[in-house]
Amino acid sequence: MQIIGFSFSKISGYKSKKAKLNQTNINIDFLDIQEEESQVLKIPTVRVSFMFTVSYEGEDKNLKAGEILYEGDIVISATESEIKDISKAWKKKELPTGFRVPIFNFILQRCSIKALNMEEDLQLPTHIPLPTLRPQKSEEKVN
Repeated sequence: MQIIGFSFSKISGYKSKKAKLNQTNINIDFLDIQEEESQVLKIPTVRVSFMFTVSYEGEDKNLKAGEILYEGDIVISATESEIKDISKAWKKKELPTGFRVPIFNFILQRCSIKALNMEEDLQLPTHIPLPTLRPQKSEEKVN
Protein backbone atom coordinates (compact mmCIF):
# COMPACT_ATOMS: atom_id res chain seq x y z
CA MET A 1 0.00 0.00 0.00
CA GLN A 2 1.38 3.39 -1.04
CA ILE A 3 -0.06 6.91 -1.12
CA ILE A 4 0.13 8.22 -4.68
CA GLY A 5 -2.12 11.28 -4.50
CA PHE A 6 -3.46 13.88 -2.07
CA SER A 7 -5.67 16.92 -2.60
CA PHE A 8 -7.94 19.28 -0.71
CA SER A 9 -11.49 19.94 -1.91
CA LYS A 10 -12.61 22.26 0.91
CA ILE A 11 -10.77 24.54 3.32
CA SER A 12 -12.58 26.74 5.82
CA GLY A 13 -12.09 28.37 9.18
CA TYR A 14 -13.72 30.88 11.48
CA LYS A 15 -13.44 32.38 14.94
CA SER A 16 -16.40 33.69 16.90
CA LYS A 17 -15.85 37.21 18.19
CA LYS A 18 -17.89 36.71 21.36
CA ALA A 19 -16.90 33.23 22.52
CA LYS A 20 -14.03 32.70 24.92
CA LEU A 21 -11.90 29.74 23.90
CA ASN A 22 -11.90 26.89 26.37
CA GLN A 23 -10.96 23.56 24.75
CA THR A 24 -9.67 22.22 21.42
CA ASN A 25 -10.88 18.98 19.79
CA ILE A 26 -9.37 17.29 16.73
CA ASN A 27 -11.43 14.88 14.64
CA ILE A 28 -10.84 12.88 11.46
CA ASP A 29 -13.76 11.29 9.63
CA PHE A 30 -13.68 9.10 6.55
CA LEU A 31 -16.50 10.23 4.29
CA ASP A 32 -16.22 7.67 1.50
CA ILE A 33 -13.93 4.99 0.11
CA GLN A 34 -14.08 3.98 -3.54
CA GLU A 35 -12.17 1.51 -5.66
CA GLU A 36 -10.71 3.05 -8.81
CA GLU A 37 -8.16 2.30 -11.46
CA SER A 38 -5.49 4.90 -12.02
CA GLN A 39 -5.91 6.36 -15.49
CA VAL A 40 -2.21 7.16 -15.75
CA LEU A 41 -0.55 4.23 -14.02
CA LYS A 42 -3.16 1.58 -14.92
CA ILE A 43 -3.06 0.10 -11.42
CA PRO A 44 -5.84 -0.56 -8.91
CA THR A 45 -6.28 2.24 -6.38
CA VAL A 46 -8.52 3.30 -3.52
CA ARG A 47 -9.78 6.88 -3.14
CA VAL A 48 -10.34 7.87 0.49
CA SER A 49 -12.43 10.99 1.10
CA PHE A 50 -11.82 12.53 4.52
CA MET A 51 -12.72 15.46 6.76
CA PHE A 52 -10.27 16.89 9.32
CA THR A 53 -11.65 19.35 11.87
CA VAL A 54 -10.20 21.33 14.73
CA SER A 55 -13.07 22.61 16.88
CA TYR A 56 -12.70 25.22 19.59
CA GLU A 57 -15.22 25.03 22.39
CA GLY A 58 -16.17 28.11 24.34
CA GLU A 59 -17.34 28.46 27.92
CA ASP A 60 -20.85 27.72 26.66
CA LYS A 61 -20.77 24.09 25.41
CA ASN A 62 -23.53 24.86 22.87
CA LEU A 63 -21.51 27.63 21.20
CA LYS A 64 -18.49 26.86 19.04
CA ALA A 65 -15.78 29.41 19.55
CA GLY A 66 -14.13 28.54 16.25
CA GLU A 67 -13.44 25.80 13.76
CA ILE A 68 -10.93 24.84 11.09
CA LEU A 69 -12.04 22.31 8.50
CA TYR A 70 -10.26 20.49 5.67
CA GLU A 71 -11.89 18.03 3.29
CA GLY A 72 -9.97 16.13 0.68
CA ASP A 73 -9.03 12.89 -1.00
CA ILE A 74 -6.12 10.51 -0.72
CA VAL A 75 -5.39 8.06 -3.54
CA ILE A 76 -3.69 4.85 -2.49
CA SER A 77 -2.25 2.09 -4.63
CA ALA A 78 -2.88 -1.37 -3.22
CA THR A 79 -3.02 -5.00 -4.22
CA GLU A 80 -6.31 -6.55 -5.28
CA SER A 81 -6.55 -8.44 -1.98
CA GLU A 82 -5.91 -5.28 0.07
CA ILE A 83 -8.56 -3.41 -1.89
CA LYS A 84 -11.00 -6.28 -1.37
CA ASP A 85 -10.37 -6.25 2.41
CA ILE A 86 -10.74 -2.46 2.59
CA SER A 87 -13.98 -2.48 0.58
CA LYS A 88 -15.43 -5.32 2.63
CA ALA A 89 -14.64 -3.53 5.91
CA TRP A 90 -15.94 -0.18 4.59
CA LYS A 91 -19.36 -1.73 3.90
CA LYS A 92 -19.57 -2.10 7.71
CA LYS A 93 -18.19 1.47 8.11
CA GLU A 94 -14.98 0.03 9.55
CA LEU A 95 -11.39 -0.03 8.31
CA PRO A 96 -8.58 -2.54 8.85
CA THR A 97 -6.07 -1.28 11.45
CA GLY A 98 -3.14 -1.74 9.05
CA PHE A 99 -4.89 0.64 6.66
CA ARG A 100 -6.51 3.06 9.12
CA VAL A 101 -3.48 3.96 11.25
CA PRO A 102 -1.11 5.05 8.42
CA ILE A 103 -3.90 7.03 6.75
CA PHE A 104 -4.81 8.78 10.03
CA ASN A 105 -1.15 9.66 10.58
CA PHE A 106 -0.78 10.98 7.03
CA ILE A 107 -3.91 13.15 7.37
CA LEU A 108 -2.73 14.45 10.77
CA GLN A 109 0.66 15.42 9.34
CA ARG A 110 -0.64 17.14 6.22
CA CYS A 111 -3.62 18.91 7.81
CA SER A 112 -1.97 19.91 11.09
CA ILE A 113 0.68 21.91 9.25
CA LYS A 114 -1.99 23.75 7.27
CA ALA A 115 -4.13 24.25 10.40
CA LEU A 116 -1.23 25.88 12.27
CA ASN A 117 -1.02 28.53 9.56
CA MET A 118 -4.78 29.16 9.63
CA GLU A 119 -4.76 29.32 13.44
CA GLU A 120 -2.16 32.07 13.24
CA ASP A 121 -4.23 33.97 10.66
CA LEU A 122 -7.43 33.66 12.73
CA GLN A 123 -5.62 34.26 16.04
CA LEU A 124 -6.73 30.90 17.45
CA PRO A 125 -4.60 28.90 19.88
CA THR A 126 -2.57 26.11 18.31
CA HIS A 127 -4.18 22.67 18.44
CA ILE A 128 -0.84 20.99 19.12
CA PRO A 129 1.89 22.12 21.50
CA LEU A 130 4.81 23.82 19.81
CA PRO A 131 8.38 23.39 21.06
CA THR A 132 9.59 26.15 23.36
CA LEU A 133 12.96 27.06 24.84
CA ARG A 134 13.42 27.52 28.57
CA PRO A 135 16.40 29.11 30.26
CA GLN A 136 18.69 26.71 32.06
CA LYS A 137 18.92 27.03 35.82
CA SER A 138 22.38 28.16 36.81
CA GLU A 139 24.07 25.76 39.22
CA GLU A 140 26.86 28.17 40.09
CA LYS A 141 26.23 31.35 42.02
CA VAL A 142 28.06 34.43 40.89
CA ASN A 143 29.49 36.63 43.71
